Order: sequence, then C-alpha cells, then structure tokens
Amino acid sequence: MNLWLHNPERYICEYVHGERMDLSTPFMEFGKRMATARELRDTGGDEELRAAISLVPQFEIREHEIRETLRTKDWHVDLLGRLDSFDPKTLSFRDDKTGATRWTQRRAEGHNQLLHYAALVYLKHGRVPKEAWIDWIETEIGDTDGLVHITGHVESFRVPLSLSGVLEYMALAMRVAREIDEAYRKELDKLT
Repeated sequence: MNLWLHNPERYICEYVHGERMDLSTPFMEFGKRMATARELRDTGGDEELRAAISLVPQFEIREHEIRETLRTKDWHVDLLGRLDSFDPKTLSFRDDKTGATRWTQRRAEGHNQLLHYAALVYLKHGRVPKEAWIDWIETEIGDTDGLVHITGHVESFRVPLSLSGVLEYMALAMRVAREIDEAYRKELDKLT
C-alpha cells in the first residue's frame, strides 16, 4: 500500500509486470535474519542474533499472523499481517525495527504498518488494541568486517491507537485497493 501511495508507476512495474527491483540493504537482510530466528526460535548459534532478540521486549505470542477481509457493501479486500509480538489478553502488539536510521516518536506514530496491524486486530476481535509499540534495535556496519552488527542500543516507542484512526486507515486501504484494481485492469486492457 505504501508503494502505491508513493510511486504507483513502480508498483505497476513490480506487481503487475513482475519487474522486481531489489532494494534490499544489508540492514534489511539483518532484520530478516532476526525475524526468522525469532519465528523459528533458533538463532543457529549466532550470539549476536540471540543478544538482539534478548534486548527487545516481547509479548506472549511471537510472529502472530492475522488474515482478515475488509468488506463494504460492494467491495472487499483481503488483508494480511504478521505481528512480531502479540498479547492476546490486551490485543497489544509490538513491531521490531532494525537499522542505522534513528527512530523517533514522530516517525513511529506516522508509520502506517501499525495502523494496518491495528485494523487487522480490530477486524478479528472487534476492539482496537490497547497499545502498539515499535522497538528499534540500532545496527551499524562494522569497521573491520563490513557486516551489520547490533550496537546494543534499543528504544521503544508507544504508539497511541484510536478507533477513528483505525477506521480512517481502513477507508484508505479500501481506496488504495480500488485504485490498484483499476490500474491493473487498464494494464490488462493494454495487453489485449
């Protein structure tokens, strides 16, 4: 959704024509390794991953997948989310972020991914989550090996959620889904 909102042409190239651009960075790769290690509950003996995981606050359930359908009377869109950490009692969740770019409270509050997850929780449970968090694990490129390493610095940002914010996000998601559908149909028409 964010790609569509920021660059519809690139979205069409990637998701309609299959012209994927590899925009991954070493920081993104480290974040993927960390997520996989948490999901599998196995760091493969990597002490740095074990340390990174131990530094981050966690709720009871890790890597919690939610699939729900957002419906209106004449349209629907399937939504998917994987919450890094989820508390089923309060419906609260946490999202881990790794990287060298500093996270701030303002950046965390403007991050649509948390609203996406909150919408999924709302659709599934009928309530807005009590709280959402972004946990930033700072990483840097090592001087001697050129690899990504954790610095040991972790910051957590509580992001307030509201029913109105979740409903606004769901309306945006529905609008974007319709725009993508229209663009996809136009691209198909060009091929025939």
